[in-house]
Amino acid sequence: MCVCVLILLSLSFKVPVWQAKQVKIAANEEEAKKMEEERAGSMDVDEVANRLIGELPLPGKLAGYKMHPADFEKDDDSNFHMDFMTGTFLKHFETV
Repeated sequence: MCVCVLILLSLSFKVPVWQAKQVKIAANEEEAKKMEEERAGSMDVDEVANRLIGELPLPGKLAGYKMHPADFEKDDDSNFHMDFMTGTFLKHFETV
């Protein structure tokens, strides 16, 4: 009975079709610089800042909210602080 359930479950999974991203790779330094300038020119910092500010909750919704400090030991590797820093750093490059 267990094998039948596993077979039925495996048949119900839908695996998405993999598609490669369209990535352009610079052939030389000059082309890389041009691509970077185009990418930087397409991002409006003020627009991004205004969008992020718009996502913040209104001050009235934060009435009564209290923050509590968290104990944090930077020399303790069991709290995964370096994993968090590395992940945050790499996520930055995904959004740029």
